[in-house]
Amino acid sequence: MLVEDRSVSIVVPIYKTPQYLPQCIESVLAQTYTHWQLILVDDGSPDECGEIADRYAQHNSVNSDSSQNNSIRVIHKPNGGQSSARNMGLDAADGEYVMFLDSDDFLERDFLEKTIGAAVKDNLDMVVTPTRNVSACGEFVEDLKRDEYWRTFDGKEHLIRYNVTPRIYRTEFLRENGLRFSEGELMEDVVFCLAANMLTDRWKLLDYSGYCYRLNPEGTVGNFKNNGIADNRVPYRGLREAVRLVKSKNGRRDDRILEYCTVRILVTILFVFCKKSDIKTVRHMCSYTRKLLEEYFPDFVHNPYFDVRGEENVPRFQSLAVWLFKILYRTRLLVPFVIVYTRL
Repeated sequence: MLVEDRSVSIVVPIYKTPQYLPQCIESVLAQTYTHWQLILVDDGSPDECGEIADRYAQHNSVNSDSSQNNSIRVIHKPNGGQSSARNMGLDAADGEYVMFLDSDDFLERDFLEKTIGAAVKDNLDMVVTPTRNVSACGEFVEDLKRDEYWRTFDGKEHLIRYNVTPRIYRTEFLRENGLRFSEGELMEDVVFCLAANMLTDRWKLLDYSGYCYRLNPEGTVGNFKNNGIADNRVPYRGLREAVRLVKSKNGRRDDRILEYCTVRILVTILFVFCKKSDIKTVRHMCSYTRKLLEEYFPDFVHNPYFDVRGEENVPRFQSLAVWLFKILYRTRLLVPFVIVYTRL
């Protein structure tokens, strides 16, 4: 089959982004690759987002060029969170490939052409691109470096970033492995990508940035930094299920890599996202961390991939944070330290 014959479904969860949604949709309409299905999931947005989506769908159905194979489908649902919207969009996806596009972000015109082309050429399950950061008004800020996305484990390259959006996936790869987003919890993209990264060797990281991520101060990440993470939104269930899924599929294969990636996620939650959280949440997260490690990674302190002198493509402060975490864990000083640290 020609590249042009391969279809891609683009899932857009929508909630309270009326000022950004038109640019998001227009960026799909402007793609040089035209065999796409756009699935707009209105997650009970209390503003005009649903009407905006409906207008674009109606206009596209009336004015669609017969030489192109594209369509816009709108799904309206009660508010259930970004994970439930993505899952519903994934269920509705008809394309051979699928990607997730946030409604306050947008694509460069050749994003689908570049990623689909690479996926078809090498028969890949996943194609990843570095993110292009843009300001709240959509102006270019920076392209993230390709080297920030991977590191080498004993001669084998592995992804160590967990952004679900600047990627395309082979749809059957996701469905065959039961990959879905953990509903009701935050950081669902992190645990989803942890599993996806570990379950295939058929992936490629392009030296190209075409997914424009809006640095929105009112977005989820900004809210984390300002207010911490609530206990009922910490991905306790999602992270455990991701680890269990990978172990059930891979067995002992790449177990030390999974261990390494899981510990780095735990350290990020404790030292970054719990920074402004209440003491109850901090205590619960510390207890969860110990139980998860004791169950799945009891020997993690001897993982050879952690190196305080510096890890390949990993900022030094992140390596130091993991080194500190190991000391606190072994001396059982993790809880008092994190409580004091999050109060500073």
